[in-house]
Amino acid sequence: DAPEAYECPGQYLFGRQLIAAPITEKSQENGWVTQRVWLPEGRWTDVFTGDVYLGGGWREMTRPLDSFPLLAKEGGFLVLDGKPEGNSAALPKVLKAMVFSGSGEYALIEDAEGGRAVTSFHSEQRSEAGQTVTIQSEDPCGILPERTLVLAFRSVMDGEASVTAENEEIAFRDRQETDYTMISIPGFVSGKTYTIQIRETADSLKKRNTAFLRIISEMEGENAEREKLYARLCQARTREEVDEAVDAFPGSFLQKKQLREITLL
Repeated sequence: DAPEAYECPGQYLFGRQLIAAPITEKSQENGWVTQRVWLPEGRWTDVFTGDVYLGGGWREMTRPLDSFPLLAKEGGFLVLDGKPEGNSAALPKVLKAMVFSGSGEYALIEDAEGGRAVTSFHSEQRSEAGQTVTIQSEDPCGILPERTLVLAFRSVMDGEASVTAENEEIAFRDRQETDYTMISIPGFVSGKTYTIQIRETADSLKKRNTAFLRIISEMEGENAEREKLYARLCQARTREEVDEAVDAFPGSFLQKKQLREITLL
């Protein structure tokens, strides 16, 4: 119902979980561009970068031309075929779900051989660092293959997790990526309720500095200058200190602008 929702024709709601804001303008500087994006109320996480933005208005997001802002709402799920095989229409044997912080739910509907299966995802954010996800598949016609379920917790950099099926602990595999946590559950079957509890162990400063490093690694400039910039940013504790460090770096205006956006997360 917000009037601004009718004033952003360059972006669109993709399903009920995502807002996409494709970049349709030419480069403003060395292959980079700043995009104005309107976000509804709530917390929105960029699928590609993991950066978090507060909604309720317009935000400026700086990206290279080979990327664009793709934002998931809090508590959202992005469910994909975890191991696609060409153009096969077979139901996936590996189901990958990107999980975003917050409370929410999503239902995956799969049809095959005249039957239908529904997999329900539910997330509850119990605290700033703790999240509980429950997943259950209902498959009355038996169309689903035995599959591996892979959960990518996009908002959890370092996580401690536990997994139960029908309240009994089960084996799982976890892997720490650069800025998020992966949980793999082999032998995921219908008719059971799986519960994943995860707790973030990285503090906000580590997450901020990792975001700085991601951007600096893509910036042009001498390695010594970039290392000096990263060291100064890691020591910064205020917005003013971040601005001073960024201003002292002889680099691209838009890439430096993206560094400043991190302080707005």
